[in-house]
Amino acid sequence: MVNDDYDNAIKLKLEKLKCLRENVVDWEIEQQRHEFLRRVDPLIETWMERLPDLRDIFRPEEIELLLTDSVKRYKYEFGRISRERRFVEIVARTGYKDEPDIGEDGKPIWRRTTPLHHATSEAVIAPLFEIYNRYDVNYADESGLTHFHVACMYENCADIIYEFIKLGQGPNLPVRETGDSPLHLSLNYGPCDYYYETVFTLLDMGANPTLPNREGLTPLHVTCKYPVDRIEAVEILFRLIKEKYQPLRIDAKDKLGRTPLQWAVVSYLSDTVKFLLDRGADV
Repeated sequence: MVNDDYDNAIKLKLEKLKCLRENVVDWEIEQQRHEFLRRVDPLIETWMERLPDLRDIFRPEEIELLLTDSVKRYKYEFGRISRERRFVEIVARTGYKDEPDIGEDGKPIWRRTTPLHHATSEAVIAPLFEIYNRYDVNYADESGLTHFHVACMYENCADIIYEFIKLGQGPNLPVRETGDSPLHLSLNYGPCDYYYETVFTLLDMGANPTLPNREGLTPLHVTCKYPVDRIEAVEILFRLIKEKYQPLRIDAKDKLGRTPLQWAVVSYLSDTVKFLLDRGADV
């Protein structure tokens, strides 16, 4: 009897989900999609087991629209999981995997903006990479930002960075719009030790720490401009630089004519200033 009741409850959830999906008349109308996300949230909040195969209910483009809306609308709220985060997580938990479109040449089309390009929070990055888990296809948006770049910007993505590079992605691919390398992106985000793991992985797999971006900033400049003294990151750059890229350009000037040491002084990074002076930086 208990099992029958449970089976009936799952069937009711499934029918309710299908009904809510059918109520969306035009998937191009954002308001209708937002209403769907609002109404489906109580349903998925308690749906823990025997999750549906979403491809039996939705078209892939519909799932992507809902994921994009959820990511764009997501806001961190202390102590609670928002409906937007909950939707992204349940899509991942169902086992749904994105499949690339195939071009006339038989190869995946990599020019495409996905929800990962819109992500601004660690909370949704992990489930999104479970959904978009093709590391042999590095999707790029209009600015040249790719899934590989996104992985370099967030905590706990060192394993994803490794997979991309292992499958052929170059470790120095710049963002076309800014010229930022993967190292620039990794060093631009957060003083957390997790980011040092991504920096370590990039350097270990051949990233060049001497490359400047469009502003003339090298990864060392970026670290020295940061408002928190991240001496560990500076030490890693010097310690792990590959022989072919040595020596690290300690006195390189950006387009404002400033060196890493000058930025460290302006940013009041006392430990970094001492480290650079000990390594022979020009005053």
